[in-house]
Amino acid sequence: MILPSVCQIVSCAMSIHKTFITTINDRCIVIVPSLGKIFEIDNSLKGSIPAFIESGDPLPVSRWDNLKDFQFLGVNFLLTNRCNLRCGYCYEDDKPCASEAIFLKDEIIYAAIDYVAQCALEVGAPRIYANMFGGEPTLSFKSIQKGVNKLRSTAQKNGIISRATITTNGVMDKDKAIWLANNMDAITISFDGPPEIHNLHRSNSFDAVFKTAKTIFGIATQKISFRVTVSSMSVTKLPMITEFLGKNFPKSRIFIEPVFSIGGGINTKYGMPDHSAFFQGFLDSLPIAENYGCKIKTSILNIGAKSKQFCGAPGNNFMIAPDGRVSVCNRMVTNSNPIGDKFTYGKFDEKLKIFVFDAEKYNWLKTLRPNIIPACENCFASSNCRGDCVANKAIVDPVSFPTTPSYRCQEIREFIGKILLYIIDHGGEQIEWRE
Repeated sequence: MILPSVCQIVSCAMSIHKTFITTINDRCIVIVPSLGKIFEIDNSLKGSIPAFIESGDPLPVSRWDNLKDFQFLGVNFLLTNRCNLRCGYCYEDDKPCASEAIFLKDEIIYAAIDYVAQCALEVGAPRIYANMFGGEPTLSFKSIQKGVNKLRSTAQKNGIISRATITTNGVMDKDKAIWLANNMDAITISFDGPPEIHNLHRSNSFDAVFKTAKTIFGIATQKISFRVTVSSMSVTKLPMITEFLGKNFPKSRIFIEPVFSIGGGINTKYGMPDHSAFFQGFLDSLPIAENYGCKIKTSILNIGAKSKQFCGAPGNNFMIAPDGRVSVCNRMVTNSNPIGDKFTYGKFDEKLKIFVFDAEKYNWLKTLRPNIIPACENCFASSNCRGDCVANKAIVDPVSFPTTPSYRCQEIREFIGKILLYIIDHGGEQIEWRE
């Protein structure tokens, strides 16, 4: 992660890369985001670093950069609005049983897989993917199995690779856990740590989740990762949570994210934590993760990532709600979100058997990129946070969120600065999880 000298960068000329210079704790740091490089220089050399440098390394290209409108190489299925838990901070308003149960129809699943396969053939892409989500996706387990089988057979027929993933709360019987371990390419389990934390957050489900995680970990260690949601109650215990997961699931990946003020996260006593406390807890967890060979990540930390946008919200996500609507964000299809319709840009027409898209909405979504946020233009941290989560910003400020910096902008800048120093001083293997 550390460039030995400026001369080594400017000696070869092919691509132009923007540099950022910042002072953190009286130390002068140079960042070259498009090369995934950082290094420290003497303060006296600060004026000699150019705004742009030349390098033989090409500019990064993300999987989205060369796609046309409505071309998607993967699909996220929200298989049902049902859940077998009632987590206090759930963005679906902690009322998963208040509305009528809806399950995504198999014909829509099949049509979506055919659609992304056709897109892949059009652009010559080598792979298609499908992610299973909810609600709790394992409540629609037959659809998972049918969807994975359809994905595999479609990819094989077209001579491309397939990738099947799932995000689950882990509350399922052992047979389902074994099937997932043997048939999915990646499995993310929501797990908030030891029982005294997890049970308070997630409906006393620790025993069931731990059993599922151990089953999958024992069969397919390399496939499993964990999603830890951190509340105002648990934020000071992040190192303990990392210790627990590292000890029980060494060399695993741990994705750490705070509760956000949407749905149940607005009023619950397990709501949004203090931003600075969250980032400090992450920093304190780094050496613990390293001890167990784990990699940890949070969404605004993207050292060396190829994409210039936070996620696929600017028209890249093909996410299908249980009722057949097409959205760019799973949080935006729930009844608890008053501005969710802005992020929904299509639907499956059951008569025509095709997906119908709203071009006007889609074109608006495409504008939701960091390059329209003036404050991000010359910020050294912007290549990491990439403007932060558009959906969360929209919930905080529904009117001006596209062009305003994140509500936690200052805390993000301080955090990224400390991360850069940590990488320079200690290396960054335990946080090198690029997307």
